[in-house]
Amino acid sequence: MRPIRTTALISLIGTQYWSLLPLLWAVIPAVNLLLFLRVPLPPTVADDDRTLVKSLLGMPVFLIDRGSFPRRSAAMFAVLALASDAGGALGPGAAGQLAAASSGFLEPVARFLPDDGGSGLRVALLISAVVPLVFALCVPLVAPRGWTVHSGSELE
Repeated sequence: MRPIRTTALISLIGTQYWSLLPLLWAVIPAVNLLLFLRVPLPPTVADDDRTLVKSLLGMPVFLIDRGSFPRRSAAMFAVLALASDAGGALGPGAAGQLAAASSGFLEPVARFLPDDGGSGLRVALLISAVVPLVFALCVPLVAPRGWTVHSGSELE
């Protein structure tokens, strides 16, 4: 629907003023932000159950502690959301660097994979897929003794 409105606005104001349209469309989210700031929100976590992010990050593996997960889930969610955002922001750049390295120190890996026309994309995607697997396999290795790794379904 927005392309139709944008086309109608361009026909009204003329093509010479097309650069004003993004500013006009930016007004809608800005108004929504101002309206949302006035919405009363209840506290999400009682003060007794709050966990400082600093102490959460100080745990060797903060996802493994079954006892604090349900009560401390808001702080963990914030940390995981931050990590997800960082991965989304840094991941494509890292994949690009890995693709460039396929003609350098990762050339033996590139020779093992099917030809990708010299883009290095196959090497970058392979390594990008292996890294989370390695992290998942290493969690039990860094967990303190006496802690057990639980699946998400066991925590509910």
